[in-house]
Amino acid sequence: MVKSIPKSEDGHGVLVIRDKHNYMITLNTNAMRFTLWQIKPGKPEEYDKIGTADTPFKLYKKIDQLEGV
Repeated sequence: MVKSIPKSEDGHGVLVIRDKHNYMITLNTNAMRFTLWQIKPGKPEEYDKIGTADTPFKLYKKIDQLEGV
C-alpha cells in the first residue's frame, strides 16, 4: 500500500468506479506499462497496487474478476 502514485506513472490515468471499489489505471510512459491501483478511501487516500500489464484492457478484465462480474 502506498500513500501516493509513484512519479514514474507519468502518463494519462483512468479512474474506474465500480460498485465495490474505485480503481485507477496509470501509465508509465518510459516502460510503456499500465498499472492497476485500488483506491482505499480515507484521508489521505491510499493505493494498493493490484497488477501491471502491457495494455489497459487486461487490467479491465482484472477489475471484472475482483468485482465478481
